[in-house]
Amino acid sequence: MNALNTALTTIRRSPYQALIAVLMTSLTFFIGFVVSFSVIGANVVLKHVEGLPQIIAFFELGTSNDAINKVKTTYEANPMVSEVRVVTQADALEIYRKANSDNPLMLELVTADFLPASIEMKTHNLKDLATIKEQIEKEDVIEDAVLQQDVITTIEKWTAGLRLGGMVAVSILALVSFLSITVVIALKATNQKNTISIFRLLGATQGFVKLPFILEGVVYGVMGCLIGWVGSFITTAFALPHVQDYLGDLLPIALPLPLLASQLGVGILISIFLGAIAGFMAVSRLMRT
Repeated sequence: MNALNTALTTIRRSPYQALIAVLMTSLTFFIGFVVSFSVIGANVVLKHVEGLPQIIAFFELGTSNDAINKVKTTYEANPMVSEVRVVTQADALEIYRKANSDNPLMLELVTADFLPASIEMKTHNLKDLATIKEQIEKEDVIEDAVLQQDVITTIEKWTAGLRLGGMVAVSILALVSFLSITVVIALKATNQKNTISIFRLLGATQGFVKLPFILEGVVYGVMGCLIGWVGSFITTAFALPHVQDYLGDLLPIALPLPLLASQLGVGILISIFLGAIAGFMAVSRLMRT
């Protein structure tokens, strides 16, 4: 407790230096939290999209139920296909009504006769999608086929780019934060050089002398982590409605409190380690000289 009080007293005596260290650390953790949440969110969206039908083929209007069932049976027997589902004209009308429930005029103009039936399929392996698409396009009763692989590939590229860019940015900021804490504590330790020498002459151990500076680094790290987390929480809370508007009904999203809480826990552990190492290195170098 005495070591912690000493660290807090030292911080209060040099508030501007402490502010620099805390702000730099806050920025690092803010970027880290936002990037990690974005990457996790992108992966969730990717998994959800991968679970959607990967090929949608539309039957020509007026196609009989026998012809539709024949196509369905053919692809259910295909070893490359893992799942087959037929959307009838009545099903298509129900989907249309849900999508346009806020537009009564559009609902009045469209009936089931205007909407084609469709067949939705998934494959065991993504590389088989193009083959299945080519096969089903050759069916006489198929008017058009849509492949969802382009959407999946785009999300994968965005996720990989976000992960790489985030790791580079966070690594650079973490290094700058580490150096900022080290320099600030080293300056304060230099100002207390005579006090440290007196403690050493009185028989104080190295651990006793170093502990206040190590705790000071921990305080900088934890404060920066908390501020960064609060900033990321506010940013996430404001951004989620806009993300939901963009995704529409594709994937309902709620504020992931358990994820944010786990981020905070991991962040505090990292901040303690970062601050402790920075404080230890700063005072150790002074004591060696």
